Amino acid sequence: MVSVPRDAPAWAQQLADDVSRELRVRARGFPLSLAPFPKADLPLASRWLDHWIVVTDDVGGRVPAFSDGTNWRRCTDRNIIS
Repeated sequence: MVSVPRDAPAWAQQLADDVSRELRVRARGFPLSLAPFPKADLPLASRWLDHWIVVTDDVGGRVPAFSDGTNWRRCTDRNIIS
């Protein structure tokens, strides 16, 4: 998951190993926390392709959304957050 060049110092290699191990542990069986954003403050979808957020003030309330590289889309119906 996290890698460093082969000639990196031992401490950097150990840090990469520790972080990778922690990420693997957290990926198993733990709920995922999505960052909350109001519609007025949505990050640029073009910079966050395939990332997920929670839109806090969408029609009907909070909704998970994902970036398709152009827009943020509700996961419930794939419509663009507007």
